[in-house]
Amino acid sequence: MVYFGTGKYLEKNDALFNSGLENSFYAVWDSSVFSYRATATAPGIAPGGFTRANLQNQTLTNVESGGTTYRVVSDNPVNYTTDADGNGGQRGWYMDMPANSGELLINTPTLVGDLVLFTTLVPPEQACSLDQASGAIMAVRADTGGRANRPVFDLDRNRQHDSGDLIGGDDNQVAPSGIVLGASPVGGLGVNSNGDGIAQVQSGTSEGGILTWLLDTGQNTNSRVSWREIRR
Repeated sequence: MVYFGTGKYLEKNDALFNSGLENSFYAVWDSSVFSYRATATAPGIAPGGFTRANLQNQTLTNVESGGTTYRVVSDNPVNYTTDADGNGGQRGWYMDMPANSGELLINTPTLVGDLVLFTTLVPPEQACSLDQASGAIMAVRADTGGRANRPVFDLDRNRQHDSGDLIGGDDNQVAPSGIVLGASPVGGLGVNSNGDGIAQVQSGTSEGGILTWLLDTGQNTNSRVSWREIRR
């Protein structure tokens, strides 16, 4: 899978808030390289023929709880199944940022456990005031882009991931997949994991501080878990 977000922070105008920008995060199954061999009858998707229609959409909703804005993500399934010639199936997923949010996705995503983590930047409305920027951190399923089936963020900071990390009413509690921040994460995320599915994630901020989260990252069962030398 190839993970990337849209948006740029290179030119002078990029440093100012622009509600007209509409950016998205994408995860694309690069099957033509790793697991798909084109044939005469199934040459694959031609250049320029790949569109968002080939991807599953996940939506996000801002939810206020306890004075903090969280993000709840849908959990639509992604059908990667193809026939013997590689036809059919979806090629990944995408997620649009909220309308009029002006969010940019300029930092490198991070894969950890069964999640992909990424951050967003909302530039300030006035020039030379990066300390007034904001953003968000997101943690979604790497395979589908949907929300995890467990609390990911340790919201109450008791170093446990349980019902205390859910938001919503008693009859409609859900684990958030993101947190809107008063400061903008800058640079990549630092991840410290000891392999037990729990990771400490840190980011510098536009205010010069450091944000820290404790995440239940789950176990990535798609990676190599052991190896054995059979010949030297």
